[in-house]
Amino acid sequence: MNQYYTYYFNRHSFNMAKDSTLPAIRPTGYLERYYIAQHHVNFHTKVELTASYRVPKSLILSQDTDGFERVLHAALAETISHHPIMCVVLEGYGTSKPKWRRLNEINLRRLVTVVDGETSPLEWIQKEHCLSFDRIEELPLWRIVAAIRPERGEQEQHVQFNLGGFFFHGIADGISTAAFQLTFLDALNKLAEGNLSLSSKPLDIAAIIQVPQQPLLPTLEMKRSLRLEPKFMLKTIFRELIHPVADHQHWSGPVVSDSPGPVIPNFRLSSIPWPVVDKLVSRCRLEKTTITALIVTLVAKRVAALYPDYAHFSGCVPYSLRKFTGHGPRDMGCYVSSTRVAFSSRAVATGNRGFISCAPWEADKEEGVDDPRMWDRARECSRHIRNAVSTRSNHTVTLLKYVADLRKYFLDMHGRERKYSFETTNIGVIDGGLGEDGLPMSPASFDKAIFTGNVSKYSGPFCLAICTVKYGLMTVALGWEQGLVGDETAEGLGTWLEARLMSLGSKSTST
Repeated sequence: MNQYYTYYFNRHSFNMAKDSTLPAIRPTGYLERYYIAQHHVNFHTKVELTASYRVPKSLILSQDTDGFERVLHAALAETISHHPIMCVVLEGYGTSKPKWRRLNEINLRRLVTVVDGETSPLEWIQKEHCLSFDRIEELPLWRIVAAIRPERGEQEQHVQFNLGGFFFHGIADGISTAAFQLTFLDALNKLAEGNLSLSSKPLDIAAIIQVPQQPLLPTLEMKRSLRLEPKFMLKTIFRELIHPVADHQHWSGPVVSDSPGPVIPNFRLSSIPWPVVDKLVSRCRLEKTTITALIVTLVAKRVAALYPDYAHFSGCVPYSLRKFTGHGPRDMGCYVSSTRVAFSSRAVATGNRGFISCAPWEADKEEGVDDPRMWDRARECSRHIRNAVSTRSNHTVTLLKYVADLRKYFLDMHGRERKYSFETTNIGVIDGGLGEDGLPMSPASFDKAIFTGNVSKYSGPFCLAICTVKYGLMTVALGWEQGLVGDETAEGLGTWLEARLMSLGSKSTST
């Protein structure tokens, strides 16, 4: 850890005069300011996606001893040319109306760290999440960590490496992290196929790239496709501000900490192979539900069993608004909202005051996991999420324009109850370039991606982040704030969920 931090701070220990001549671009949006304020008060640091790549060895070794970094820099330069939000810095950080400004050039050596390939990705993912972005008015709002794996033998014709893209939440949501990796994958294939060249300049010079002068994509609000009904607005303001009602039966862990430093997260990773995922998807379709709803339901049931002194539990489920705003899956930006799914461990809860039952079902043992009651609850959870996602109206994110001081909004959370028991974010299936047999269909490919970044000071005590690579692996990263819940408890939850998913996915779908 010490070596990592020393390298990180040395990497950013340089003098750079602030360039007041940098052009201002479009104004920051309300959701962007929300995430900017989060970061400023150390409530949240980054979202990230790490992909496990496989590239031809000849690509890495075709130059000199710096071949790996040359490949990274060339692929990153190509990637940045497609995503103008990666070229901005912040002016007025900490004010109510911060501004984006576009850089003229970017020095990749200040943003890219190459670490020991023997190190577990979760180790450096955790360390990077502990670091807030520094020099935020001078450096782009993202960082890259890469680790090339040791060669397995001289006869091996491919090289494997992990590449983590860490992004300021104000410039990227979960789907944006996948957009970055997919664009980076395209760049690697262009390099391998000779459609993009590596620089022959000294590495320090080759690492400095000129920024393309492209306009930023429109914000969530600029699309004007989301509606806010007065009844919903007044009801929310009354419930949240004027007459909030405490639910003493609701478990959400310890209150929000007033510690000034950023959150220190812990992670546990589960990897589910594609044949199991494929069966899970088929079974969920048969049962008219989704993997996300199934996982939310399973986690609610397990958390209720862990904390039997409470009756109510809730899950936060973020979802994309891109289908309403017109932004595509390859666009980087912030286009998300979320919904709250309420559960009760009381047997007669389903359909009562909006609660879904998370009471134990029959035969709560390994062989009894596939109980019909579980699917009933997963269907109800799916309907709730679908109802939230399917409408243009009344998404909670549209209320942000009525919050006068976002920094105060977060700081006022200190010492208050958390809103959720857990959070479940699923960024879906991404194409890493594999065929149905799991083998690469292009020179460069990836078969696994680890998504993290939903652990914050105000999130639910348990945060699950899910990502699936088509014909590869589905990963479920369970995160929790250090000291907020017991490590053994969190590890046990992750182990339990993995076993249940493997069991359900291993069963035949021929029913």
